[in-house]
Amino acid sequence: MQPDVNITVARQWGFADTGRERLSGDEPFPAEFDEDIEAGWEMFALSFRRSEGTFRGLPPVLVGRTVHFLHKPKKRRGVFVREGGCVRLAFVDEPGELLGSPVRVLHLRRWLLLLPLLLAALLLCLSLSLCSPSSSPDFLSGMTGTAGATSKPVVSVDYAAYDATVDSVWKADTLTQDFRLSLPSTCKYAKGKTGGNPILSSPSIWVDIDGNNQFSDNECVYNAPDKTGYGAFIRPGCEVNRIKLTQSVPAGTYSARTVWNSVLERDGKTPAGSTSFDFNLTVV
Repeated sequence: MQPDVNITVARQWGFADTGRERLSGDEPFPAEFDEDIEAGWEMFALSFRRSEGTFRGLPPVLVGRTVHFLHKPKKRRGVFVREGGCVRLAFVDEPGELLGSPVRVLHLRRWLLLLPLLLAALLLCLSLSLCSPSSSPDFLSGMTGTAGATSKPVVSVDYAAYDATVDSVWKADTLTQDFRLSLPSTCKYAKGKTGGNPILSSPSIWVDIDGNNQFSDNECVYNAPDKTGYGAFIRPGCEVNRIKLTQSVPAGTYSARTVWNSVLERDGKTPAGSTSFDFNLTVV
C-alpha cells in the first residue's frame, strides 16, 4: 500500500533547469547543478524505505513508491558521499506549487556500493578454502619401494599392516639413525585372504627421555604431528631405512614408542585410525 505522504519532488525547477537528478523510486527529475545555490536541505538519492514516519521531526518525501528523508546541510569531505544537483519539493496534490528552498541530492560513492559484493566474494573464497579438500599430503624423505604385488585395497582399515624395527640400538648425540619404517603393500584380512594396504600412514617416534613412563610432546624425536594431527606420510609398499631425528638422544636405555596415524589412501584425508608399538631403545 502506498504511504500517505504529502510532499514529493517537483517535476519543474521554476527556473532554467540545467540537468537531471535520479532518485530511488522514479525517473530523473529536473535539477540545478550550480554550486553557488544555497540548499536549505539535503536528501540522499538512494533509499529503500516505504515507511511514512517522520525522521527527526521532518516530513518524508515521496518519490514514486519510495520514501526519502530530509537532512539539515552539513560540511562533508566527500570521502563517502558526493554532492549532486539541487531539486525542488512540491505537494503531491499540487505539483506546480514549489515548496521552500532547494534540496541538495547526495550520492554515495560508487566504491561503497561495491563493498557488499566484495564482502560476498570474500565469504565465498573463505568457504571454498574451508570446504575444499586439503592439498596432497607430504611424504617422508628417503622413502623407497619394497617388493610386493600391488592389489586392490581391502575395504576395512581393521586389517591395515605396519612394520618397523624393534629393540633398536642408536648412536648417542647423533641425529641420523638407522631405523626401518615400512608400510607393506598388502595385508591379510578375512579367512587369510590378501588385499592391498588401504592406508597412508604417518609414523612418529617418541622416546621417554626423562624416564617417567610417559611420552610427552617434547619427547617426540621424529616426524612430530602438526596441528592437523599428522606428520609426513609413508605410502603402502614403501619404507624408510634411515631417519633424521629432531633432537639427539643421550646414551642410555629407554622405553620408546612408534605411533602410526593413518588416513585412507583413496583420498589422503579421511582419518583411518592410529596404532602404536612400544620397544626398547638402547643408545650408545
